[in-house]
Amino acid sequence: MELMTFESPVNAVLSGQEAPERSLKRRVPMTARTKQLSDKEMDALERQIPDLAQIATKTAYARALLVSDSVLRVDSGDLVRISLDGSKTVVAKAEPRRKVKVGEVITVRRIEDQTAGGRA
Repeated sequence: MELMTFESPVNAVLSGQEAPERSLKRRVPMTARTKQLSDKEMDALERQIPDLAQIATKTAYARALLVSDSVLRVDSGDLVRISLDGSKTVVAKAEPRRKVKVGEVITVRRIEDQTAGGRA
């Protein structure tokens, strides 16, 4: 039986390792039988989704900071650049969200003179 190996993304971010350099932590068989879940078990798993989504969001935020030294986010209606050291710089007023229709083309413009180190 062939085995697939991977490391938890949270551990990779916290250790600062990139994907190719990850150590092999856990072995999972590629051929696994599917388990039939009861409604009670399925409900218990579904209740975990918000917590898992929160962890994934925080992990992505931390990974973005590690890779680029700053991230953009919306705080109180302002687009703010947050640096790795925690300093905040207001970049612009955040425009209101808009709904996008399927197939709609959105044109994004880049403002070159306001990027830090060539990054948007």
